[in-house]
Amino acid sequence: MPIFHELPAAPGGVPVKAWTANLEESAAVQLRALAGSGLLVGHVAAMPDVHAGRGATVGSVFAARDLLLPSAIGTDIGCGVLAQPLELRAGDLPPALLRELQAQIKWTIPLAHGEQGEPQGWDGLAGAEPYTEAVARIVHEAGPWQLGTLGGGNHFLELCHETTGDGNMGRVWLLVHSGSRGVGSAIAAHHIGVARALAPRLGHTLSGDLAPLPLDTQEGQDYLTDLRWAQAYAAENRRQLQQAVLNLLARLVGRQLRHELVYDLTAGFDSVHNYAAREEWFGEALWVHRKGAAAAPLAAPGIIPGSMATGSYLVRGLGNAAALGSCSHGAGRRMSRGQAARTITLEAFVHQMRGIVADTGRDLLDEAPQAYKGLDTALAEQADLVTPVGRLLPLLNVKGVPRWTRGATADGRTPAPKDRTRDKNDPTQRRKLEQRAQRSRQGAGRGR
Repeated sequence: MPIFHELPAAPGGVPVKAWTANLEESAAVQLRALAGSGLLVGHVAAMPDVHAGRGATVGSVFAARDLLLPSAIGTDIGCGVLAQPLELRAGDLPPALLRELQAQIKWTIPLAHGEQGEPQGWDGLAGAEPYTEAVARIVHEAGPWQLGTLGGGNHFLELCHETTGDGNMGRVWLLVHSGSRGVGSAIAAHHIGVARALAPRLGHTLSGDLAPLPLDTQEGQDYLTDLRWAQAYAAENRRQLQQAVLNLLARLVGRQLRHELVYDLTAGFDSVHNYAAREEWFGEALWVHRKGAAAAPLAAPGIIPGSMATGSYLVRGLGNAAALGSCSHGAGRRMSRGQAARTITLEAFVHQMRGIVADTGRDLLDEAPQAYKGLDTALAEQADLVTPVGRLLPLLNVKGVPRWTRGATADGRTPAPKDRTRDKNDPTQRRKLEQRAQRSRQGAGRGR
């Protein structure tokens, strides 16, 4: 049976229902503050990977009536995992091909704080997706340069394989975990600031982290417009990352294996875990907030990733109303990043990653498998939220390590290119700044 316990409602508040055996006190404090805010409907659902976060708890789900809480959606608006199956068997991919692919990905795709060398195209940057004038400069100066970039932290690109009943390696999948990058973070920071400034005028005495934006105000409508834009930007970012990796893999498969890479884009799915959406719960249409939690409606496909060594579970949602049709977005951390970097040895990290094409340097110790909780435990704790339908194990992993801290790619031969994104004296960066300024001037009137 899944782990489930409830924190009782404070006066004027709602209860918290938690799907975890070990609710950290720091997370419990945040959950109680959120549940006692008087802003929510029904209850707060806390997922198995729940932990304290900036402003509001990661792994929390709740519904609100006619208002949005920017901090309870998160700063990486629209972050999620895109999962794409390929018509390729793991046994078809020799280790040398995987090593070359990983090196090419790191050479081609900007990681961590890196940006593209040229602006990338998307209709949403040209007004197909509306945004407000307040964030127009963010959209035009950063948006085109950050599309198709991975970011850092727990973001990853991964090739993995299905496990079969006879223990053999099955079909290959590509996983892309990324969000709206610095663009979404800047948009979120703007509207969190607006909410804090608006709170005294609305008579709210809550912590600034819980400042709401009512949707009957212009500020609330502006946030909703920009939230939807950032969610669409994050989805496009994952799509462009996916296509970049597939193009690299297709060239290698064609050159080394002498056949075409085949895949059906309609067979893939995108599982988002930092967003808000209008949904029917408790007999009415409400704004459901998911921060570090994914939707799991009945029979819908989903994915729950673990660490970079343990892989992921493919799941089907059970539409559990008590969890507002949600599930966890991962296994959850058992160590903070600082604790992991201080206590996990490089030798233990390398040993845990044996057999997987991946970087295992000291700059990745905070993402070592030992820093994460067990994936099987997370699945057991939410057995009434999702049903596992398959297991994926990693073949290749790329994390968002800054290029200027890496000495070489995974094959140990090809030096990584210099990252010039912070050098404003570099000719490429001067050209980028000039192009940004021109695009900003041209697009200044497109926001609304």
